[in-house]
Amino acid sequence: FGIALVSPKYISALLSSPIIYVSILGFILNKTNTPVWHGFIQIHNFVSLILSPITLFFMGYSMPWSKFFQNIRLHITITLFLRIIAGLVISLSYCFILKVFFIPNISPDFVKTIILISILPSAIINYIILDKLNIDTEFVSGEILWGTVLIIFLLPYINELLDLFILILF
Repeated sequence: FGIALVSPKYISALLSSPIIYVSILGFILNKTNTPVWHGFIQIHNFVSLILSPITLFFMGYSMPWSKFFQNIRLHITITLFLRIIAGLVISLSYCFILKVFFIPNISPDFVKTIILISILPSAIINYIILDKLNIDTEFVSGEILWGTVLIIFLLPYINELLDLFILILF
């Protein structure tokens, strides 16, 4: 939805994305209980270990040092309030609604995993999409950088706070 606000080309970018087609194929194969070739699992494990670090490397390489500290207050504010606090509140509320109305025996470990994933820094995919649409990627790379730095320091505290919330609510 954010891309739709920024660029009218988002539908063509979405429809031309192989990620969408492969995701749909994976969903269909999962629903039809089609077994996955073991080689795909090994390829997935290998690629997942190297893809994000390589992308982060190239993002860091292309980010000019003169812009490294530019908008740092804005990045930290967005990350702290919109990504972490709002993500924590929204995902905790969502999981609580799931527990009350739909899945009464929802696993606390599942809830904790969903919430921790929701507060992690902006995904690298944001950078890739914006780069493909020729939109300024420097702000997004700053978001990812400062979001990662902030979450590294706050994650142990958020984890403890989350344990308390889960103990009380779940």
